[in-house]
Amino acid sequence: MTHNPGRILTHHTVTAMAGTDTIAHIVERVKNLLAAGRRITLVERYTHTDGTPEVFSGLTVEEVRPGREGGIGVHLKPGRRGFGIHAYGETEPEAWARYHREYRERLTLVDITGGLPGNHPTLGDRLVIRHWISDRVCREWVVVFDDAPDIRQEVENLSYWLDGIREALDRQADVSVAVERIRAILRQAGRLGRA
Repeated sequence: MTHNPGRILTHHTVTAMAGTDTIAHIVERVKNLLAAGRRITLVERYTHTDGTPEVFSGLTVEEVRPGREGGIGVHLKPGRRGFGIHAYGETEPEAWARYHREYRERLTLVDITGGLPGNHPTLGDRLVIRHWISDRVCREWVVVFDDAPDIRQEVENLSYWLDGIREALDRQADVSVAVERIRAILRQAGRLGRA
């Protein structure tokens, strides 16, 4: 398999190991996910224990700051919650090799859905971070988004477009003229929906 860090910016769902060659792309995707200002639900757990995961909902981004080696640190409010993604001085293939040899100290594995450049936020967007602190100790964060402001905007746009269609049908005695008006509204809606 050919190593391609660029896949992080082109695949809707991607799994990547944080490395010196992938961290900038991972950070871009995470910033895109956070940029919409949506409420966040954060689940934290240590995977090596049978303890109950901690769930924190209704969080918002307080601060995003640079992390080690080009990584990212995200602080959430209310409370003192957050997560980080860091590279540790090796490339993604080197980190994967250590992972597969089961030497999993100072590794960060990231699963990202959504957050592609230019994409609108969706309710399916999520981020899963597994950070091995030491060889058998893994801290996991699952970040999901409670709402998507752009979806509400799409509903408002759709209502506007439907009102326009209804108006066109009401005002036009000639059906062909109404159909052309509806097509024009739908063409405009298509352009607005992708803006």
